[in-house]
Amino acid sequence: MSSRACNGLPRRCGAVTNFVLIDFESVQPESLEALGRNQFRVIVFIGASQTKIPFEIASALQQMGNSAEYIKISGNGKNALDFHIAFAIGQLSVKDPTAYFHIISKDGGFDPLIQHLKSKKIPTARWSKIEDIPLLKKSASDGKKTTKTANPEKTPPTPPASPTPISAPHLVSKAVSITTPEKLMKSVDVSPQLSDTPILVPQRKVTCPTCRSTVPAVVGQIDFICHFCHGAFRY
Repeated sequence: MSSRACNGLPRRCGAVTNFVLIDFESVQPESLEALGRNQFRVIVFIGASQTKIPFEIASALQQMGNSAEYIKISGNGKNALDFHIAFAIGQLSVKDPTAYFHIISKDGGFDPLIQHLKSKKIPTARWSKIEDIPLLKKSASDGKKTTKTANPEKTPPTPPASPTPISAPHLVSKAVSITTPEKLMKSVDVSPQLSDTPILVPQRKVTCPTCRSTVPAVVGQIDFICHFCHGAFRY
């Protein structure tokens, strides 16, 4: 739906107009950027003794175009600025009976006026700072949810390390050769080996009568030479 003038006010037709009336003597917001993004109608009331406006505020008001303006209070009387805001709400509520008014001020003197306006079916509320406006809180909350949904940056969980497979021992088959009696007879020579050299097979031991050392004896041997004392003897 396009924006056009309804009852002489820039607004979205068919929707409730949210007016933000800033008591600049009480609250000096650092930025009005959030109000510009959400299509509020902004009016800044500046005290008679206030001669300067921060560049950020002036630039934001300029960028909002017809949706923003400022009103300079001419007198220095007590509560002069409060009366200007009350008068503005009266005028605007006549032009736009469905409008909602947000007073940005730390001055509790507005509270009796707000109760009176509500009794006349003119919805009004006071906030100590712009960020307390419920519409802005909801918008900021929705923005955070959208960011979390659109840009999930959670680190994916590290998958558990797979266990190292244990390979079963390989069974190596070996060729088994079968030995037959014929093969055994061929590989082993069982024929008796006859030799002139006598086979020395110790049968018993004898004692040298000289040094009493033990001397090994072989089959059929009767003469001995002691290996220790080199004495000869017959046993």
